[in-house]
Formats: sequence, C-alpha cells, structure tokens
Amino acid sequence: MDALREIFARMRSSPGKALGEAIAEATGGVNLVSGKQTWELADEKKRCCDAELATYDKVGLVPAPYCFERVAILARKLKDFGQEIAYCEKYIAVVEGLLSQEKHSAD
Repeated sequence: MDALREIFARMRSSPGKALGEAIAEATGGVNLVSGKQTWELADEKKRCCDAELATYDKVGLVPAPYCFERVAILARKLKDFGQEIAYCEKYIAVVEGLLSQEKHSAD
C-alpha cells in the first residue's frame, strides 16, 4: 500500500505525469521492458500481427489473437482509437472469412 501512496503522490505533484511513469519511478522500473514502457513496444506487436496475417494468407492458419489484442490495448492506452478499431476489425474480418468458408464447404 505504501507503494501505491507514493505512486499517486508522484502523480499529484507532477500534473500530466502518466501512471506508467509514476510506477517506474516509485518501483525502480519493475514495470519496464528493457527500459521501455510496454506501450512503446506496440510496433513490435504490429509486426507480429503482420506475420500472423502473412501466415494466414500463405497456409490458411487462423492468426493468433494475442498480438491483435495487445496492439488494440496499447493503442487505447495511447488514445489512438482509430488504430485500436482497425486492428480489431482486421482480426474479425479474417475470422469471419474463415467461418464463411467453412459454412460454404459444409453446404
């Protein structure tokens, strides 16, 4: 509980300070990955999405949802709602396409 008090005190004393920054300062950076906030790794996750889509295009394997979910979550944290929606829609379109193909092959 003391850590939470310190985090919120840091945020109150520095208006505009992001929660992630305050947590990093108060905890010695335990919430960082290689010194970066997790939202800074969004580009890596986007490349994962691209790889999943390329695999789907090449061999028809359903893309793993994890990368798409992470990109959407990170985009929301950045208030980039257009990007959040775009990655959700990309994944949904692929899954709906697969379901449509399965339905047609079953008929």
